[in-house]
Amino acid sequence: SDDFGLIGASAGGHLSMLYGYGYNSDNDIKMVCSIVGPTNFTDPNYTNNQAWLDLYLNITGVEYASNIPYYEQLSPIFRATSSSVPTIMFYGNADPLVPTSQGQDLHAKLDQLGVYNEFNLYNGGHGNWSQTDTLDAYAKLVAFVQNKF
Repeated sequence: SDDFGLIGASAGGHLSMLYGYGYNSDNDIKMVCSIVGPTNFTDPNYTNNQAWLDLYLNITGVEYASNIPYYEQLSPIFRATSSSVPTIMFYGNADPLVPTSQGQDLHAKLDQLGVYNEFNLYNGGHGNWSQTDTLDAYAKLVAFVQNKF
């Protein structure tokens, strides 16, 4: 098949969404799954925290305050359109790296755009959930792939 789905965790989830929303010019990507992937690098949870701003600068070499459009281009939430692919997301409510707002805000944006999406929130941190929650996420992902891919 020439159809693909992208699934990634953390940075991989971010890249899956970024590619699926911003670079899917041939429409080969049919669905995206993000497991604790960042969606918005302009989120105040990041931009009001000097440690994150320092990390941004160290990783990209681009200062945030004077280059906000650069960080918007790196953020899947700003690349989403009404033709974005169906998306399933999994987040933890105690994640010290990717705030819950990342998934919640993208979920709201995709709903606003009329893009099918599922947002799932589990007790735990950056993908380290209970066995029950992990099995639930797996079952939901399988069902999503079977229904949307």
